[in-house]
Amino acid sequence: MANVDIERKEEYLRHRITATVFAPGEVCGVRIKKPNEGRVSFTEYVDPVLRGVKDSGVPGDKDAYQAWLLSRAIGRARAAIVLESTPELEEKRFKYLPPEPITVPEEELELIILRALRVAKRLDRNHTGRVALDAMGICETLNLDYDAFIYSNQRLIDRDSVEPLGGGWDPHNYLEAITEYGLQALDELERAPQAATQADHDLSHDVFLSFSFVNDAEAADIKQRLEAAGLTVFIATHEVEGGDDFAEEIREGLQSSRELCLLVSRESLESEWVITEWGAAWVLQRRITPVLMGVGHKDLPERLSRRQCVPFDEIDRYIDEAAARWRTGSPTNGIEVTST
Repeated sequence: MANVDIERKEEYLRHRITATVFAPGEVCGVRIKKPNEGRVSFTEYVDPVLRGVKDSGVPGDKDAYQAWLLSRAIGRARAAIVLESTPELEEKRFKYLPPEPITVPEEELELIILRALRVAKRLDRNHTGRVALDAMGICETLNLDYDAFIYSNQRLIDRDSVEPLGGGWDPHNYLEAITEYGLQALDELERAPQAATQADHDLSHDVFLSFSFVNDAEAADIKQRLEAAGLTVFIATHEVEGGDDFAEEIREGLQSSRELCLLVSRESLESEWVITEWGAAWVLQRRITPVLMGVGHKDLPERLSRRQCVPFDEIDRYIDEAAARWRTGSPTNGIEVTST
């Protein structure tokens, strides 16, 4: 049995969260017990060489490091609860990488906050929704900029969409609740799918092609076929090991693309970059079409399983549909809003 360094338990919106850091400290295991008795488990992993390294974001002192790792792991669990994505955590291993947050328009951040607080109101035993919203956990899960998130949250408070109720258990949590006015504002936003995201950017690409570098050959073939159909395609070079230039390339590519074509293979389901790409596309409300390569619908995370999937051997059908969407010049076809 692995040696336990430290363990923390808490209840959050009728979910029981248990986080355990195992010696020598690189791994934190998390279990979430749901109100319906279902359970989900996942692990957070931190490469020990990052501890105390400048600009890594990982504390070097043992006590500070353990507190940081527990906070990160529990934050992911809390975020999954209010984002309704706990099934996507099952048996996943999340490896820490220094953050490279994506740029998201203020309207989209407000939509994320209001939806999370609406879920909290529904899950709360008394339906008041008075919850310490884990801002850092949500930002880490969706790869959002924390300062921009907090600014949008304050704007919602200023407009009486959110009621502040005090501080949470640490500086990154805010005890608050969505107001009736906030619920009405959220309804209006969801009824108007042209929420600023696509209008605010130069959409110079029709399709963002996301894939694992293991599937380079298939991706190159699909890109050629999409372009033959008259579509413009953004494709990133996944051999690059991260860094500012590559991260900026991904951000700009997503913001300038109307939809995302996701090549789903065993490798891409485990790829940090691919997960980041389709997660960012979900935040930006882009249409996401999973193309299944050697995997089944049952293998997909919940947010992907809601999408209409295309088997790889039927890729021509997707290409024809995408061409019909964008060669007609429709400005709204690519936006896909899903209730959370």
